[in-house]
Parts: sequence; C-alpha cells; structure tokens
Amino acid sequence: MKLIIICGPTGSGKSALALRLAPKIGAEIVNADSGQVYRHLDIGTDKPPLGGQGGVLHHCLDLFDPGERGDVARFCQLADQVIREIGERRHCPLIVGGTGLYLRGLLHGLVSLPRKDPQLRAELETLFQKEGGEALHDRLRQVDLLSARRIHPHDPTRLIRALEVFHLTGRPLSQWQEAHRFQERRYEALKIGLQLDRKDLYDRINRRVETMLARGWLQEVENIVREYGDEAPALTNIGYRELVLYLKKKVDWETCVQQIKQNSRRFAKRQMTWFRADPEILWYSPDQYEEIEKEVRQFYEG
Repeated sequence: MKLIIICGPTGSGKSALALRLAPKIGAEIVNADSGQVYRHLDIGTDKPPLGGQGGVLHHCLDLFDPGERGDVARFCQLADQVIREIGERRHCPLIVGGTGLYLRGLLHGLVSLPRKDPQLRAELETLFQKEGGEALHDRLRQVDLLSARRIHPHDPTRLIRALEVFHLTGRPLSQWQEAHRFQERRYEALKIGLQLDRKDLYDRINRRVETMLARGWLQEVENIVREYGDEAPALTNIGYRELVLYLKKKVDWETCVQQIKQNSRRFAKRQMTWFRADPEILWYSPDQYEEIEKEVRQFYEG
C-alpha cells in the first residue's frame, strides 16, 4: 500500500502543507507527532482543532492521557489499523509529523531490542534524580554519540533506554536502529521533507512560541498539572517541562520563555540530524507547493 509522508523539523510548515495537499489528492491525515498523541496537549503541540482541520479527516490524535507514556508500539498498531481503513475507503494515507521514531516504526516495524532490566533502570533513574539529565546525557555521549545528538538531556525515558541497551548488549542503540533501517518495508512510501534556511526556521520557531503563549499555553499546563500532577509523562515534551518549572517558581517568566525558544530550536536541529540520515527523503522548501504536488501525484497515481 502506498503512503505519502510529510516530515521535517518543528515549525517548518508540515501541517499547513498537508491541509493544502490532502483535498487535492483525496487524502486523510494520520498524525505522527509524539506530542499530539496526548489528550489535552493542544496549544503547545499546535494540534489542529476540530474547527481548523479544513474538512480533512485526521487520525491518531489524542491517543493517550497525559499520565500515560506514549507507546511507539501502540501508536504503530493504531496507525496500521487506520491506514487499512483509509485504503478501504480508497483514500490516500497522508502521514504527517516530525517524530522520526514513529515514522521508522510505521515503515519498518519496531527494532528487536533486549527486554528492560529493572535493576539497571532503577540505578539509572536514581542517577537521573540525583544528578540530573546532563549527567546521564554525558554518559550516553561517551558510548553512543549519535543517540546523544538525538535525545534531549531532559528526556529521561529515552536517555535511560539508550544507556540500558548499551549496557545490556555492548552495542549502541543507534547501531541497532541503523541496521533495522535496512529491513523490508511494510509500506511503499514517498517521503517529502520540508527544510528552511536556519535563520528563517529559528525565527519561525520563536514567533510560534510567542503565539502559543498568547493563546493560553500556560493555562493549559496548569490544567494538566492540576489533574495529572507535575510529573505526568506528557509534560516532558518541550515547552511543557519549562512551564512546569515556572509554575514551581524555579525560573522567572523571561527565563522560561527564552528556554522554551532555545530548547525548541535545539530540538529542530536534532530532528534535522535524524532526517538527513535518510537518503530517501526528497527535500523541498515550504513555498515549493506546485513541485511537491506534482511529485506526490506522480508517485500516488503512477
């Protein structure tokens, strides 16, 4: 079955492109953003509201409560089901998102890794609590530089898993993932990547943060903390964790806003590192719409 994938860094215009393209090719949009899979994470993930979906069916939004851990395997299972149903309606599945792990799992299945080691994980979690994410990140950088470039120091789930895999197998997680990339595909896919000049992208990200805050992002975080607590897994997403620190009076407002912008820019850089490693992605500027539509039609209708 054929899929169209629109990927790229945060703030590059993926959703806008998808909404413009979908009606032209008879597509339904399948979300592949690890923030938008959470209920109540709306403003800070730029989740398309019901009234702002342009009459295009959207899928795989709001799959998990903020207190749950977003599970890649569960996402792939649900996305597979949705894609089958879209095909039965003779529509085109249009996969949109910047979470490389979700896209890789969807196309190639999940990497077969060793089971979790409770004792090792407990030790790493204790280290994270005592010394912070930077200490774990330094350890990861020494044994798996590529994974360290992809994983933020404030992402304990992925940091701990990457270190756990190395300690259990003696082999970096990035090597497991790279070998997995060459496994047989589960779908035939055209990958469209959006890229901008770095300055333009960073300016977009900064403006996007300001817009989200003006729309009530802080109130959204307050509501989530009130119902699920300030350690809910969903709140590890960029922007949410910084706003939690502000609510706990650990940073002032100006520092909080600057940290959100800076961490969002760093996240975009890590996303580009991930996607540039994939030679199958066809890169376009967001304003090259006609060229993108032509490429998509040739692939899907050919």
